[in-house]
Parts: sequence; structure tokens; C-alpha cells
Amino acid sequence: MIQQRDNGNTLSLNIMDIDWKHIRPAEFVGKTGSSDGGKIESSDDGKFFQAHKLRFKVPLCHTSEENPEPIELQAELVYSSGPSIVSAANADGKLDIQVVDSTRPNNTKPMVVYLCGGPGDANPAFANPELNKIILKKWRLPILFLDYRGTGESTAVTAAALAERKSPSEYLTLFRQDAIVADLEAIRLCFRGVKFLLVGQSFGGWIAITYVSFLPGSLSGVFITGGLPPIGKGPEDVYTALYVGVIRANKQYYAKYPKDAEKVKEIVKWLAKAGGKDKDSKSRGVALRDEQRLSPQGFMTLGRHFGRGKAGFKGVHFLVTRMAKDIKNGGLASDTIAYFSDSGGAGFKLHKRPCYGTLHEPIYCSGTMKAPPNWAAQDVGRQQRGGHFRWLKKDFDSSVLDMDAFKNVPLYFTREMIHDFILGDTGPAAAPFKEHADDLARRVQWSKLYDVRQLSQNMVPVRALVYPKDLFVDFDFSLQTAAMVRRCQAVPARRSWLHGSVKTRPKQVCRVLFRSDILREG
Repeated sequence: MIQQRDNGNTLSLNIMDIDWKHIRPAEFVGKTGSSDGGKIESSDDGKFFQAHKLRFKVPLCHTSEENPEPIELQAELVYSSGPSIVSAANADGKLDIQVVDSTRPNNTKPMVVYLCGGPGDANPAFANPELNKIILKKWRLPILFLDYRGTGESTAVTAAALAERKSPSEYLTLFRQDAIVADLEAIRLCFRGVKFLLVGQSFGGWIAITYVSFLPGSLSGVFITGGLPPIGKGPEDVYTALYVGVIRANKQYYAKYPKDAEKVKEIVKWLAKAGGKDKDSKSRGVALRDEQRLSPQGFMTLGRHFGRGKAGFKGVHFLVTRMAKDIKNGGLASDTIAYFSDSGGAGFKLHKRPCYGTLHEPIYCSGTMKAPPNWAAQDVGRQQRGGHFRWLKKDFDSSVLDMDAFKNVPLYFTREMIHDFILGDTGPAAAPFKEHADDLARRVQWSKLYDVRQLSQNMVPVRALVYPKDLFVDFDFSLQTAAMVRRCQAVPARRSWLHGSVKTRPKQVCRVLFRSDILREG
């Protein structure tokens, strides 16, 4: 246990590493419903994959406490007629599932676990039908989709839940990737004799490598796409590297749409004058749906769409063009505001997933850090030269954009980066998280996410597809991590492929990512 105080201000932080040797089986609550997986057909005969929604109870904190506080998790198990799934309730009412080869009944097979990105995203079972088909039809293995703690239909993290806590900051630390791995292991223990075969996208790769670090005996193999975590790198290291790609993407955007440079400035200046000022004398911008607000700084986070390549550039250009035209005619039209709300609102849909904003930088924090997160994405942006990110500064005044020194200096957008104002812009659903996110930003002590020594001795086969032009995960850091993990093969993707290619071109990605010998080992 680590207790931390900050210059006399008690942060009430008790950092406790997971008790990995004593993970208890989850309590099976029951099926909350079932479906036939009607969004994807299993074969040309018109039959559908089957899906069962399963609900479990696990401890909020996976420690050695005798009576831990419970939370609930929801998972969906999707399967076809390929494997035989033996399902029955034990005398004590707990779930008992075994996956066996239908042609070789005594041969226990692994269960695939799909780990989605985030942090803070739900994990719907049928979000990627093509990927499901490949796993269910070609591998003939079932897939488990878990809504991570705090997301989807699992126990949610809400402003009301924070208000009930003596230490909301400590509570939020219990929703990182180490706790998610402990949840998965607790669920795995409900399945008789099964091992997990992990498929992780983006943040899902973070979860997978944590699993390999502490519970390698529970896994038969790991496939990762766009998600090797930068082990040993703190938030400042990460964002210093990622800003290189952000700057490159902005240059490409303005090269494609040169007239947008002046339009963006005009939009920022207009937003700075709209809606009056808040208590910190910053512009409140204009009102969006769900009591969100579009501030001038919030507008400049639209670069989050750049990670989608040409489609992302086109989408930002459309919004810039539409907003600039409205402003020229007197102000933003109601339908433009509605469209902006539908396109993500104040940013990252934090009113529906506040954990994404609160825990984004803490996913890079493991053990004792050299420095706290300190809103690193924002701080590194302020240090960039040339004035392109001048809008990130605390004392930003839009009138500076009229000065001759800024005449030929376009404002640059940031991408998947969380800044301290975003939670406030997002409205009452996420605004209460801001104070506690500030607490997390000052912390240097965290639970341990990786065991470097164990990774250097790893025997679980790991194959990771890494993207040379990834704006979300640094390519060089990915290669460095791969070199740290024994039996990890990093496979560079085509340069035209993007971070989310597993969603946009799943067949091509699967042909490169999935290797049969890892499946045979499983």
C-alpha cells in the first residue's frame, strides 16, 4: 500500500497492486438475455451465430479483503455450431462452461476474448461482423466480449457514484487496465479448464500485455493490432513523440485545404466572443446538446478525426467550411450546431464515457513515476514552437491572431488528446470529474501495470500489427516494447493502413495479423 500526500493537501490515495495470486472466481449472476446474433450470418445456409449475455459480480478492488465491495460486469458470449460449448450450473449456482472440439471431445480449446479500445469504451459484440466471421467460422472458436468495468452495461462510473465516495480519485484508479485484467481472470475461472486467446485493438493491447505480465498461464496466445503499450514511457514521453505526427497531419490538412487556415482563425475568434465568459474569464462558446458547450479551445480538438486519414480530413473540412459560412452570415445556424453535436459534440463523447477523459493519461502510468501526468498532452502542446498551438496557453487571447506575427501562422488542431478544459465543456455528466482528474494529474504513485522481468521471460506467443503512420500509438515505441517481450513479433503494416484498420479493412488486417501456428499452440 502506498499513501500519498501533496504539500499538505491530502489526496486520500491508497495505491494497492492487484493480488494476482488470489484472484477469486467471479460470481455468475445469470443470463440477462440471449440473441441469435442476427446482424451476421454464420454461413450461406442462412443460420445465425448464437449469443448469450452473461452477468457477473466481481470485487471493486481485487485485493485480499475478506468482504470486498462488489460491482457487476456484463459480457456477451458469441459462438457457432463449430465448437461444442458444455454449459451447466453447478450445485452452488455458479456458471460452468467448457469449450471442446466437436470432433475431438477430450480436446479443450481456448476461448477468444476481444479487447476493444478506449479507455472507457463499451465493447459491443457485433461492432465488427467481418472479424467475428473469421474467428467463428475459420477458427471455430467462441468469442467473449466484456464491457469493461465502468463502461457499457457493466457497473457505470457516474458523477453520482463519485459523490458517494470519500476518495473519488482513489476510486477512479480502480478502473485502469490492471483491474480489467483481474476482472477477466475472475470470469475465466468460471469457465472449466479454458484458456484465453486475446485479440486486442488499441487500448485492448495495453490490457493484453498487462495480462501477459501477471497471468501468462491463463493465456494460449495474443494478437494485437495498433496497441503495443509504450512500457517505461511516461505521458510526457508519449505526447512528445505523438506531437510529431500531429504536426505532420496538420501540415497535410492545410496543404490540402489552404483556405481553411484563415477560416479556422475566424471561427476561433467568433467563438471567443460568443456566450460570455465563465468564472475563469474564458469564453463559454456556444451551447450544444446535453448542456455541452463549444468553446474556441474545444473547437481546436477536431484533429481527433485526423486519425481516420482522408475521411477524417474531409470531415473536419466540411465542418470548418459550414461554420465559417454561418459566421459570415451572422452566427452559427441551429442546424449546424445540431450537426456538430451529432458529430461528437464538445469532444470524445465524454458525456457518455467520462472515464475516457479522466483515465486517458493514467493508462501510461505504472508504479512510481519520475513525474506526474500533469495534463501532459496539453503541457507538451504549449511547449511546441511556432505559435501553432498558442490556443492551448492559459492566457490565450484570440485578439493575438490579428497581429502581424500570426498572419501566416495557421492554428494547429490536436488529435486524441485530453486537455483540462474538455471535461468542463462536456456538461454536467462529465464536469464533476474535472476536480478528480486534476488530482490524478498530480500523482506519481500508481499500481503496477507491467512486470518487465516476466515479459523478458514470456512464453506466450504474441503477434502485434503496428502502424508506421499511427497518430494514436507511436510506431518506434511499439517496436521498443516488442523487443522487451520475449516471443513477441511486431509486424509493420502497410504505410497506408491506419490505427483503426481492423474496423475499416478487417479481412486484410486478419490475413496479416493472424498466424496459424499460434492458433495450433492454443
